[in-house]
Amino acid sequence: GMLIRKFGTRAMDVISRVLYEYLLESNSPQFELIEIHLLKLFKDVEIDEDLMKFENHISSELLQKGALKKFNHSLSITQKSFIQKFKKHYTLTPNQYIKLKQVNYAIHLLKNSKKSEKLTQIGLEAGFYDQSHFIRIFKKFCGATPKQFIMNQGG
Repeated sequence: GMLIRKFGTRAMDVISRVLYEYLLESNSPQFELIEIHLLKLFKDVEIDEDLMKFENHISSELLQKGALKKFNHSLSITQKSFIQKFKKHYTLTPNQYIKLKQVNYAIHLLKNSKKSEKLTQIGLEAGFYDQSHFIRIFKKFCGATPKQFIMNQGG
């Protein structure tokens, strides 16, 4: 919905066609061709400076406790204004976005971990405070606990 509001249905039709043709229909994904088509489509899209600054900060500080608070001190606008701008653009709050990135990183770790690796360690490595925090947030975003996720992956 967010992409359709921003770019329109025509752009979404192009994105769907490109992804289907070069990713799903192809025997081997053709990422270079996907990138070429998407760059053409989004070449005139301007990215908000504050949102780009946030993404750069979070990408380097994601797993550090207090990353959001640290970023808030660097804002040229009020924290409330930034949250409103962020939510309008991403339909999530900055805090929810960080949690989503942590869950995505945890999924990556779960898929690439050895069976002997403990879920607590994976949760801590992904930036969660403790095991219960990891399980609660993971289930909120994925609909399953990390253990259920592993079992569904055949692990």
